[in-house]
Amino acid sequence: MSLEFWATLASVGTFVVIAATAIAALIQLRHMRGTNQIATMARFETMEAEPEVRDSTRFILLELTDRMKDPGFRKLFEKGALQGEARRILPAAQLYEQMGNYVHHGFIDADFVLDQYAGTIIGLWDRMTPAMPYIRAAQGEEVFIWFEYLTVLAQRYTVSGRGLNYPANMPRLPLDVTYFERDRPTLSADAD
Repeated sequence: MSLEFWATLASVGTFVVIAATAIAALIQLRHMRGTNQIATMARFETMEAEPEVRDSTRFILLELTDRMKDPGFRKLFEKGALQGEARRILPAAQLYEQMGNYVHHGFIDADFVLDQYAGTIIGLWDRMTPAMPYIRAAQGEEVFIWFEYLTVLAQRYTVSGRGLNYPANMPRLPLDVTYFERDRPTLSADAD
């Protein structure tokens, strides 16, 4: 066999080794990205469970709409930094601001976040909208832009139906409706 044959065979062998190494590296990078996203989401879940954030979320969802009707409460938004009870919105808003920033910069996948948080994001933003003009007038138009961005993504996500992401090619499991069928007349009567 000629020297050219061995040189060609060595080149092909080198190419195969380099290609296999590149494929392995890409697979490893994908796993690392997944691991990093899981760690980041775990961090957000931990932050979301903190009492201060839970209180903030509850305040926004259950109290802020009524509180915004009070002119005295709205005055708490007029200065550069939120004052008194108005500060209760900050922990939850800052959490979703940070989450939106991470999504925007590609540190975590939007669908990964929205599968879990789309409803909460939309609900919080919707209830914060009466306060946002006051906050932005006092602190600037860029305040909570990543939270707003994340809300737009969440709205698109839910409208597109991607939020109902049970795989189309997978069967659904039957439910035992024995008691439900018996209780259905009372359930619909309670709803009225």
